[in-house]
Order: sequence, then structure tokens, then C-alpha cells
Amino acid sequence: MPSAGIATITRMVETLPESLQEHVADHLREYIQELLDEMKWEQAFSRSQLQLEAMEQRASQEIEKRESGSIFWMMTYATDTDA
Repeated sequence: MPSAGIATITRMVETLPESLQEHVADHLREYIQELLDEMKWEQAFSRSQLQLEAMEQRASQEIEKRESGSIFWMMTYATDTDA
């Protein structure tokens, strides 16, 4: 059963001459297709956003490891050269 909004639109379109009904139907088809395309993009972006966040976290962890490793290396190197 269609929603009240769809029923209202249907009644409104039915009052128009047939040529205008076809015109309205064409516009609605285009509009609905645009909405479906937007939904697909939003879903794809949502999935890619999660992947980007995971990549960012891994990169941050890798940078932390490198930075702490360089500090360790500098401390070791400094004590070896002091001797």
C-alpha cells in the first residue's frame, strides 16, 4: 500500500492531461534515479571512510614505532660514542 504522500501525488498527477502526466513521470524517474545514485555514493563513501580511518590509525602507529625506535637508536648511539 502506497504512503499518503504517494497517494496524494498520484491524485494530483491524475488531474493533469496525459501529456503532462508523462512529463511529470519523466521528471520523477530522473529524480528517483539521482536519489538512488546518491545513496550508492554515500554507501561507497561510508565504506571507504572506514577503510581510510583504519589506514590512518595504522600509519599513526607506524610513525610512533619509528619515532620511538629513532630515540632508542640515538640514545644507544650517543652512549656508544661517549666511551
